[in-house]
Amino acid sequence: MLAAFARQWIALIAFALCACATAPPIVSSPMPAADPDVHVDRPLSIGDVVVIDYFPSALLEGAPYAVGPGDVLRIDVFDHPELSRERVLVLPDGHISAPLVNRLAVAGMNVQQIAQQLATFYRQRKILEPVVTVSVEQADARIAALMRSVTREGRSEPIQIVVDDLGYLDLAFIGQVSTNQPFGAVRREVIERYRQQFGQRLNVTVNLRSRQPPVVYVLGEVVNPGGVNYTYGLTPLMAVGGAGGFKVTALPSDVRVYRYRDNGSLDQWTLDLGANLSEGNRAASPLRLAPRDVVYVQKSGVALANVAIDQYIRQMVPFQLGIGATYLFNP
Repeated sequence: MLAAFARQWIALIAFALCACATAPPIVSSPMPAADPDVHVDRPLSIGDVVVIDYFPSALLEGAPYAVGPGDVLRIDVFDHPELSRERVLVLPDGHISAPLVNRLAVAGMNVQQIAQQLATFYRQRKILEPVVTVSVEQADARIAALMRSVTREGRSEPIQIVVDDLGYLDLAFIGQVSTNQPFGAVRREVIERYRQQFGQRLNVTVNLRSRQPPVVYVLGEVVNPGGVNYTYGLTPLMAVGGAGGFKVTALPSDVRVYRYRDNGSLDQWTLDLGANLSEGNRAASPLRLAPRDVVYVQKSGVALANVAIDQYIRQMVPFQLGIGATYLFNP
């Protein structure tokens, strides 16, 4: 019975070695035509610092004030106190509600234009020759609150925003802005979203204060898995060296490289870095890494077989397996 079990054990080891010696192949993308250029406008990374400065637009000085969300208006209709209102809030969608007027879009208008619109509505509702006056009781309280928050000793100061762990900038009044895009696109989105909120009444500048060094990620059977600082011309073998080198359990002949594109697609390559080690530059891979690439070093078939032996034999069989065995026969 013991001999039969030993044969089964040997067969299991052989099967594990054969099954794990080679990992299932992946479809490789075409090799890049040239080294990736680290100087192009790359996406922001966690920990990057963006500086944002707010200031009311000087273009509005001396020009008719354009009403916007958050303003409080006063509406007076001569000889019709029932139509007058002391405080009318401009809603976030740019509309107001007034007597006999359900909704009126006023964002971007000056007070004379709003008065003309109201007078037109009242004439349509049989009010004879209405005389309407509109004034701004309180300019956008949001801008005032924003400027108070960034003012120190009478001067406005830029604020620093750090890209959070989820890859967002969290900004006042416009919420979260994704940084999974080039910095130029982040700047344009921030400025446009503030323009949608405040029109030309608020100017916003967006600058990059500091960046975390770009990294590639080396995972799997390396001594120190994790991020490795990127430098121009970095190869997969150099990245593995930056991660402490291969473990004894590694399979250098089957190393995977993954690269995510901005459009969400994935490029992937299978490389034989063992040939790089044994043959030098004659077998050097033409692939050069780009920031945020992932290099994954597979576990060797022998190492996988050892895991299988530990999981399925040593932990299941209720006696110790040694290098040798002694059999005692009673004649």
